[in-house]
Amino acid sequence: MGLGYPDPCTDMWLAPAGSASGALCELTTDCPDTDYCAANVCTPRSSAGATCTYDAQCDYDGSGDFGACIASLGSCGGGRQLAFGEEGEACGEVAVSGGVADYVQCRPGLSCEFIRVPTDGTCFAPSPSGGPCNHGGLSRYCELGNECRPDDTCAPFTYLDAEEPCMPYGGESWCDPRQSLVCSGRVCTPFGGGGLGTACGIYFARCGACLRCDVPSGTCAMR
Repeated sequence: MGLGYPDPCTDMWLAPAGSASGALCELTTDCPDTDYCAANVCTPRSSAGATCTYDAQCDYDGSGDFGACIASLGSCGGGRQLAFGEEGEACGEVAVSGGVADYVQCRPGLSCEFIRVPTDGTCFAPSPSGGPCNHGGLSRYCELGNECRPDDTCAPFTYLDAEEPCMPYGGESWCDPRQSLVCSGRVCTPFGGGGLGTACGIYFARCGACLRCDVPSGTCAMR
């Protein structure tokens, strides 16, 4: 096993890939296959029947095709991926038997609309402008070029030009990414290149190494 490597931002020693349980990590890929990264520490995966909230916590015991956190049970088990679902067909966690859950993903271009994550879903095409989105707790997306407004309807993106006022999370309009503009200090500003103190965006135009995009100011700050 190696000695790890230093994180230049925090001076912490991180785990090399394949290191033992208990080592520091940033990603699950930094840990051995039997572990996942939790709170920056390689942590053993749980066996079937253990309480869980997401798949990475669960070990694969040979049941099904992969280890999964079965949402309807709230515990670890096996998972099987079935064929892609077509529009109007069931998706998500569609059946559970003997500690193994069957999953259906919607074919490319469709989204899985559900109420109880991620069970009893239905494959739907994204909504056009004026159509419903996230309505009543559902998870329907909008067509490309549209966004889901607070009234749960889809509407076209409105792009803002330089120097126009904006909101950090977009709201009903966005600084035009085609002009490399970001919302910095509530004003659409050209992306600053990612350096400390320069303008940045939370969805694109990211900051450089060891920096984060500070939302209130819209500028790159130390992380």
